[in-house]
Amino acid sequence: MKKKIKKLFLGKSSEGVQPRYNPIQKRIRNIESIWNNEHQNDNGIEKIVRLIFA
Repeated sequence: MKKKIKKLFLGKSSEGVQPRYNPIQKRIRNIESIWNNEHQNDNGIEKIVRLIFA
């Protein structure tokens, strides 16, 4: 029973498998690229909406 509850809240444990990239750093780089208009040239409400979605 204890194992089932642990699996419910924690999910499947990954032993020693590390992601190739850091997802938090990738998210921060995405927000910075939107802020600096690196991919699209947008202003005002467009930029605010893109930042919210990011």
